[in-house]
Amino acid sequence: MPAKNAQSVPTDTCVGGYLSQEHKRKFTITVGILGAVFFIAQFIVPFAVMMIAMPFMSFSMKEVQPQFGTQWDHAIWYLERAIVPGRAATSSARLKKIDLAGKKGPEAVCSLPMLEPWLLAGDDRLWIIASSAVGHYQDGDPNIVPISRPLGDISKPFLHHGLPAVVQATPAGLSLMVFDENRWQNKCAVDLKTQKTPTDIKRNLQVLSDGEKLHFFLRHGDTLYYTFGYTVRRPAATQQVHVPWETVARVANGWQSLLIDGEPAAFYSRWADSRNEIIGLKYSAARWSVFFSRRVPGVQDMGVYPLPQSGRFAVLTRSFPGSIRLLVVEGTQIVSTNRYDAGFPFSRAFASAIFIPQGITLCMPLILAVILSALMRKHRKCQYEVESLAMPFASLARRAAAQIIDALFLGGPVLAGYVLLMFPVFGVEEMFISTPLFPFAAFGLVFGGLFWVLVCLFLFSFSEGKWGGTPGKWILGIRVLGADLHPCGFGRALIRNLLKFVDGFFNFLVGVLIVALTENWQRVGDMAARTVVVHVRKKGGEVSAGSSAQSEQW
Repeated sequence: MPAKNAQSVPTDTCVGGYLSQEHKRKFTITVGILGAVFFIAQFIVPFAVMMIAMPFMSFSMKEVQPQFGTQWDHAIWYLERAIVPGRAATSSARLKKIDLAGKKGPEAVCSLPMLEPWLLAGDDRLWIIASSAVGHYQDGDPNIVPISRPLGDISKPFLHHGLPAVVQATPAGLSLMVFDENRWQNKCAVDLKTQKTPTDIKRNLQVLSDGEKLHFFLRHGDTLYYTFGYTVRRPAATQQVHVPWETVARVANGWQSLLIDGEPAAFYSRWADSRNEIIGLKYSAARWSVFFSRRVPGVQDMGVYPLPQSGRFAVLTRSFPGSIRLLVVEGTQIVSTNRYDAGFPFSRAFASAIFIPQGITLCMPLILAVILSALMRKHRKCQYEVESLAMPFASLARRAAAQIIDALFLGGPVLAGYVLLMFPVFGVEEMFISTPLFPFAAFGLVFGGLFWVLVCLFLFSFSEGKWGGTPGKWILGIRVLGADLHPCGFGRALIRNLLKFVDGFFNFLVGVLIVALTENWQRVGDMAARTVVVHVRKKGGEVSAGSSAQSEQW
């Protein structure tokens, strides 16, 4: 019984698997032209798409900046800015907030035309402070006022007797600046009693005021120091109030200071024992001691803010990819933890510029396989015959579709692992946080994926050698057989699959063209293993083929 897609052509008219010499000439010329076009298109088309779309796209990545945030009006306020590759930091940031009373995620409030402004909680307003401008957010509207004489390098702002204040670095030394009557006023000079003048005080100096004295935190190298009081030099008199610097901790990454119930506290992130931790220290009995520790994976930046309730504070951390985590703590216990903005950290335009050209490149071999499948039905002998057995060849389109299904089967566990690790589902992330395994999770995905591919290589080879199929082949109704239309065995199937790396060059464009041009529709792996790929059809639970003998075999 001839196969449905086989053509009834006298054998003596066929030339090397073609219907005639003329068919062979037309087909090979067409395949050569299409192959050259698709090879060139794999490089030209994605590049052209990017060049055409680039003027209309904004390539940027979101970067959350918790260290500039604060708590105000029962919400956590922080900044988010866009980073454009190859450009300097943008002079604008987006003000966002997380309502502590609700369960909604971050809410975009407004844009701030300032470079890395600090947020400072006031009694009746949210202060927005930068070296070149001062503003506030109140009743739903931001009010930004440029400063006629911009400040130099300034510390993190703090409230001093209810007014915004900073410590400014000038060539003459450090000075305490207070924003009063809509302008910065130099209240006094500050002598920190250090051997060297602190540099980059924006990131290395933080000051707290409890109304009676100032608390200074200074990072020098990788060590954080603390003192309270200051030396004030006034024209009329000199007042000196100062205690020696005390070592708080070794701080290699981000750190924050704050007052909890009027007492100074310091927080920092560290990598220890293969774990990423946030450590909190309090100053009591004239010494620093750890009172809080929490494992949080992938901390790239953090902000810690006191809350109105006694003993409570909030920790906002940024981690990759583009996610933030908010912890609310009372004393030493976690009251709540929420993760927001998990997902791709880049803009949609940036993601499109990355994935669309790659998607076009991956689709081209599939498109060529469909085109060549139609041409092969027109010009090629579509049935494989050996002795008294005959079966129709599997079309390129079916083989390509089966390959895609097998690829999904190969990559599925890795994709599932990525989703479980990067997205807050099923509590898997918390399980990793509570163990020292999370830092190795990314490496585990890579090596686990390679191990899974190796396992599948042997499983697929065993299945093909014994039954002729893989998951994709079973779904599409095609089988791998030896040249005698009998099972090829594990060894030959393994050789065939190993050589898939050769056929897979240029996203399997090489394999597609070789199948189209060889007499028995074989790729390199098929020729080396002496196998063919045929199409089977099931009728009443049995496989229908080109002869009764083959039906019994299957």
